[in-house]
Parts: sequence; structure tokens; C-alpha cells
Amino acid sequence: MLLEFPVAGDQELYRAVCAAPCITNDSPLPSSAAAKPTNIMESLTSRLDALRPKIEELMRIGGTPGLSLGVMHQGTQVYFASYGYRDVEQRLPPNEETILPVCSLTKAVTSAALGILVDENKAGWDTLVKDALPSLDIKDETL
Repeated sequence: MLLEFPVAGDQELYRAVCAAPCITNDSPLPSSAAAKPTNIMESLTSRLDALRPKIEELMRIGGTPGLSLGVMHQGTQVYFASYGYRDVEQRLPPNEETILPVCSLTKAVTSAALGILVDENKAGWDTLVKDALPSLDIKDETL
């Protein structure tokens, strides 16, 4: 899944940033055609590090005070970087313990998770939340 949103004329950057949460254990990591399998992680790290100025520019444009970017591969964290501040007044940077609001990203993450469950035949696109999670107290019968 690749999300495309043009931002300040730099659509390619935003594609790369938005695609990062969509990588799953079965997805190949981004790499150049010339990269060898043993160099994939180094290539990924250097390419994501190279995006730092552009990510910071997008944060400035969007008024984002801080964010964290993590990449997991086969259950292991292979990349982590933080940008900006978790507390602007005290100028404290985010770290691996910082809890950040994900806002509308929950829709993409939930859809991707449901897609994985459908692919594994553990749910269907028409499965109701109340059937999958009977302990969840839902008043809305359509869910």
C-alpha cells in the first residue's frame, strides 16, 4: 500500500514517509536494485537518515512539534529516529518511550491489520468488531 499526497512540490519524499508504516514481515524492504541482501539494512538506514532534512521541513510546514520513526523487520527494530520535541517548552526530544498521538493514522493501520487478518483467513471484510472482540463493550450494533 502506498499513500500519495503532494506536499510542497516534494511528492516523492512524502510517498516514502507514508509507505514506511505499511511494511510488513512479508514485504521486501526498500532497496536499490544493486543492493545485495546483506546490505539492505545499511541501505535502508542510510536512505532514511538522508531524509532527515526533508522530514524536518515537512514538520515545519505542517506545524508538527515532534515525531518518531521506527522500522520493524521480522519482529526486530531495525531503525529508530526521533525528530523535534516531545515537550516544546522544555525542548525535550522524543525517545523510544514517548507516547505520541497517531490521529488519523489509526485508519491506515487498522485497515492494514484487517487486511493481514483477511489474508490469513482469520477474518473477512464483513466481520463485525463485536464478533471478533466479544469482550469489547460496543453499543453500536453495526460494528
